[in-house]
Amino acid sequence: MNDTLIKDIVTLKLKIADSFTEMLPRELRENVKQHQKVVIQVLNEVTQEYLADHAQDKKENALKKVSIE
Repeated sequence: MNDTLIKDIVTLKLKIADSFTEMLPRELRENVKQHQKVVIQVLNEVTQEYLADHAQDKKENALKKVSIE
């Protein structure tokens, strides 16, 4: 899939979740918003760790220079 399309789909899903959250009673809305923030922060952290691990794997699998004398 195209990266832009995936980004647009995720953005749309988040906007839909926000719309539904706004329909909730105030008492529930605050808790749901807090949980949404936590989930997004955790996803961000996990994604950064995942990408860092894969970047390190690529470096380890790269061809190594061998000096010839």
